[in-house]
This record gives sequence, C-alpha cells and structure tokens, in this order.
Amino acid sequence: MFTSTILYLLVAMVLFASWPAGPPIIPLPLAAGLYLAKLFLFFFVCRHLLRRVRSIAGALIYQERLSILALLFYGLDVYLLDLKTQILSLATNLWPTLLDLGGIVFFLLYLFIVWHEVAACQGRLGERPAPKGYVAGQFRLLLPALIPWILVSLLADVLPTLPLPLLKTLSQSPLYELGFFIVFLLIMALFIPPLIRHLWGCRPLPASPLRDMLENFLRRQGLSFRDILVWPIFSGRLYTAGVMGLIGPLRYVLITPGLLSILDDEELLAVMAHEVGHIKRYHLFYYLFFLLIYGLLGYFLLEPAFYALTYWRPVLDYLVSHPQRGEDLLFLGFSLPVLILLVIYFRYIVGFFMRNFEREADLYALLTLGRPDGLIRALEKIGYLAGGIRDLPSWHHFSIRERVEFLEACRHHPDLVQKHHKKVRRSLGIYLLAVMMIIISLRSLPLEKIESGGRARLLLAMVEEKLNSDPQRRPLWYKIMASLYLEIGEELKALETLEEALSLAPEDPEILNNLAWLYLTIKDPQRRNPTRALRLALKAARISPEAYVLDTLALAYFENGDLEKAIATQKKALSLAKKNKEHYRAQLKRFLKAKEKKKGSTPL
Repeated sequence: MFTSTILYLLVAMVLFASWPAGPPIIPLPLAAGLYLAKLFLFFFVCRHLLRRVRSIAGALIYQERLSILALLFYGLDVYLLDLKTQILSLATNLWPTLLDLGGIVFFLLYLFIVWHEVAACQGRLGERPAPKGYVAGQFRLLLPALIPWILVSLLADVLPTLPLPLLKTLSQSPLYELGFFIVFLLIMALFIPPLIRHLWGCRPLPASPLRDMLENFLRRQGLSFRDILVWPIFSGRLYTAGVMGLIGPLRYVLITPGLLSILDDEELLAVMAHEVGHIKRYHLFYYLFFLLIYGLLGYFLLEPAFYALTYWRPVLDYLVSHPQRGEDLLFLGFSLPVLILLVIYFRYIVGFFMRNFEREADLYALLTLGRPDGLIRALEKIGYLAGGIRDLPSWHHFSIRERVEFLEACRHHPDLVQKHHKKVRRSLGIYLLAVMMIIISLRSLPLEKIESGGRARLLLAMVEEKLNSDPQRRPLWYKIMASLYLEIGEELKALETLEEALSLAPEDPEILNNLAWLYLTIKDPQRRNPTRALRLALKAARISPEAYVLDTLALAYFENGDLEKAIATQKKALSLAKKNKEHYRAQLKRFLKAKEKKKGSTPL
C-alpha cells in the first residue's frame, strides 16, 4: 500500500513544483478559509465513505481511493487557490526546497486525515490499531522517499552559492543538473539503507536459534548482508518482510514482529528465500535503472515538451488576450500530461515489472526449497490474519490468491518456471528496445530548435500584447518581433514587420540596418533586393557609422558588384569592431577572394 502512497507523493511534488508563482488570484485570508473548508469537507467525505466498509480489505481499498481523492483536492489548492503564491506572500525569500517542502505539507494533511479515518474504521471492525500510531507508521514509511528528495534539493540550492570555482564552472554545463541527479541517486541508493534502518526504528534480531537458522540459510544461499533486523512498523502489527541495499556491507534483511509471531520455521525460510530471490534476480538494480531512465527521459523531454505547447496557436492567442493568467494556462497544459506520463510509467510499466519480479522471487523460493508448501502457507496466513486481503488487488503485487495458484501450477507443471523467466527477459528486452528507440528518436528531433522556437513564440506573444498596451514604443516592439521571427525562421514576417517599423521610424539606424541585411540574405531569391538594401544601408551608415552597420553596407556594395567599396568599407568596419572580429575578417577575406577571382578571369 505504501508503494502507491509514494507514487501519489511524487505526483504531488510535481504538481506543486511545476506551477509558477504569480500575482495572487484571491487574497490570502480568503484562500486560507477556502483551504480549511476543503479540509473539513475532505474529512467528512472520508468518514462518510468509510462508515460503509465492512472488512479490513475494504478499508485498505478505500485508503488508496481516498489517497487519489486527496491528490485531486490538493490539485485544486495548487491551481485554484494559488498555493505557491500564498506561501510566498508569508515568506518571500524562501529557498526553493523550503518552498516545495511547505507545499507538500498541505498534501500530507490530507493523507493524515485518510490514515486517521482508516485506522478508526479498522478499529470498528475489531482490529483496534491506535490512530496516532497508524498515522505515524504510514508517515515513517514515506520518509525514505521524502528525505532523499529534501537532501538533493537542498544540495542543489546550496552548491551554486559556495565560493568554489570548479562548482561554478560545472554548474554552467548543460548536463550539470542531469549529472548531479545521477550521481546523487547512485550515492543515495548505496548509503540510504542505514538511514532507513534508523528512521524505521529497526533493531537487530536477537541472538537465538531462530537467528542462527536464518543466518545459516542466507549464507548457504550466498547472500552477503550486514544484519537481520526486526522491523517494528505499526507497532509490529504488519505481516511482511523485505530486503534493502545494493551491496552486501550495506544490505539489511527486514522482518516484522507480526510475521515472526505467526510463521513456523519452514514458512520463515520460504519467506527468506523469497527475499533472496530479489537479490539473486537483480531486482533492486532494475528498480534503480527504471528510475534513472525516467530521470533521463524527463531531463531531455520535459523542457522541449513545454515549449512545444507554444506551437499551438490557441495557446498563444490566450497568452495575448489573458496576459495575467496565460502563463498559468501554459503550465497547466504542460504539467497535466507530465503527471499522466508519470503515473503511466510507474504504475503500469514499472508496476508490470514489480508484479512479475515478485513472482520470480516466489519461484526462487520454490526452486530453493524444492516445494512451495512453506511459502503457500505463509501467504495464506498473511492473507487471513491481515484482514482477509487474499483477493485484494494491487498494481505492484499479484494478489495472494494469484500467487498461490501460480505456485500450485508450477508444482504440477515445472516448465512454467522457465516460461515465466523468459517472459520477464522478453519484457525487459522490449522495454530496453523501446528506450533505445526513444533515445534515437530524440537524437533525430531538433530539440534545441523546438526549445528556442518555443521561447521565441512565447516572447512574440508578449510583444504582440505590448503593441496594443504601449503604442508609443511600437518601433521598438516591431524590431523585437522581427528578431524573434528570424529566430523561428519566418523571414517573410520579419521583412513585413521591419517595413512596418521603418514606416513609423524612418530615421532609426538599427531598423534601416536590419532591413538592409534581410534584403541581402533572405533565402527566397525573389524577395532579395540588393538595390533597396544599398539605399537603406547608406542611410543607416550616415546616421550611425558603427562597425555592424558598415558591415551591412560592405555586403550591400558586394552584392551590387562594387568590390572596391565593399573591401574599403569592410576594412573600416574591422578597424571599428570591438567584438566578433572573426566575422569581419571572414567577410573581408571573402571580398578579397572575389576580387582576385574577378581579376584572374578578366580577358587580356
């Protein structure tokens, strides 16, 4: 169940982080009142729905459904109540990490209500879990996801402020964020198990014949581990076991007191064999790989996808007509597909592998012990004592009934074991092939062009609005628009815009120069006009004889066949140039070469 909660927490983080802070839509007191009203409404909805539940399994099903409802309520807080803006109005200079953490607290309040009411429901059904203990236990399960996120975010905030030249150089690299994410993820994957051990209050399994039996079994399986720990989550009432840690010296085997109290020796060995199966089949490494792939794809896709929205004309029209909320619409249109892809990737793609990895671990126990009886009995006990959850559906585990039925089928048809392993290998191959195809497709896509074009379209939308709101500076806005049109390759629109600007400011040397340059370099040969370009460039040079203007005039002379004036003017431009001198030298070399070629071809 906590796997689902971590996914919802991740979605909430993306929701809050992707929403921009802007001018508040509603005053802070009204926003606070509406949030409290929603919180009470959510509380009454949870209590009303859980009153109809008649089983522990039903309560757990509703816990997941209400967690999804909590996410929807939280989305309304972020989008409609402008949660980020309201937090910033209370503390303006918050680090991004503290801002995001403050935003997540509001989502956790919804989850606390869900957990409290589920515990109360279980109490009515005879389970009697303490609501405070149940809430605390659920929150502690989230800490291994929350703490790494907080640490990586704080480091990302702090490192750029440190007076270290190497860090500043690295931070300017386009791959800095990606490299930082990968390195930190690998470090956390290696060293977080000892932290989790303390967060969850785990303690070593006391020395006893039981510990000796488990240790000897694990060592016979060739498993390297640091310790076997008792996992007292939910006051020991949870019936589960686990293994964490990629390398032996930092690997721990976990087992709850509840499980120790209900299983006999054969059943405990079967559970241990299942956990060993996860290590032997490299499942923990696959999970890390899945996370890395998502990070890589997200890094390369999200920003271009964001700017790709600006290619949709209705978005730009809305930006122009609603400048105050246009950015919010853009972020909403961007973040919702991202969230949908996030859920699809983890819940359906990674979830598929999680279910089948669990089945592989079951099969390892079957092959190791020679028969499935111990594991089947352990699963049936858990299904019964945990509140009749034998048929409880899950996106990351097959139900206990399905697992038992498959083990029984493998007992009678051993060939199913290899068939399942082949299925997993084939699925991994398809996954890797799909990832490779996506990467190849990304390399073939002009992502930089999409991104730069998207930025230009965003700016165009803003400039179009300025044309109406600030008519006195129309020549300036037309100049900017023309540059943006050129950036996205729309030369004809740039030409029309510059002509409009020239009609409003006929003595502006920059407009004259830019229009002359465009008439000389436009790709459409029918639109080229060297004669008009020369007149415009001469006028610009008389008004402002700067290097870049003389460079345009030299090209105009060249295109009109006057090589001597082109060379003389380019030499003067080079002498005045303070930057980009390589361009001026290259142009001069081009003109001199043309002169030599013309001289060599002149008949005697």
